[in-house]
Amino acid sequence: IAGLTTVPAVVKTNLSDEDAEMYVIETNLMQRGFKDLCTSEQAAVVALRHSKMFDEDKLKAIHDELGAMEAGAEKPKADSKLAMVGEEYGLSKNTIARLIRVNKLISACDKYKIAIDTNRLSVRAACELSYIRSVTALNAIFEKYKEFVVIDIKLAAQIRDIFEGFDGTQ
Repeated sequence: IAGLTTVPAVVKTNLSDEDAEMYVIETNLMQRGFKDLCTSEQAAVVALRHSKMFDEDKLKAIHDELGAMEAGAEKPKADSKLAMVGEEYGLSKNTIARLIRVNKLISACDKYKIAIDTNRLSVRAACELSYIRSVTALNAIFEKYKEFVVIDIKLAAQIRDIFEGFDGTQ
């Protein structure tokens, strides 16, 4: 349709699943931008970036390769991984920590994803609930409160207190 016979491309072979996933995430972020992602997608990106599979050497190699498009000064090194990820997305390290907790909640019980993305469950409330270790409890909480318009941080903190120390085996 565009009348092109070739396109610029990089063909990668023999990549591990983790490396391939990193390339997909990085190229999508370059195309869409972090701010255009919904909260649950931001949480997943931040958690992946912060995780051990995104060690600095791998990420630097990918950025060097993909970053040929964007020239510029190297960003200063941050004093922590949270701050480094925060610098990348223009967020504070506290926001990064919260998004990682949101991803932990969604990973434990994906029913919460829509509630977070539609702001029926605030990021801070999701953080509180993410400390509940029992998936059974998280499912029960979701079913109990799914009709609520909003679960605010106060209610989430009360629920978290109820389940403090409960690991689902009791």
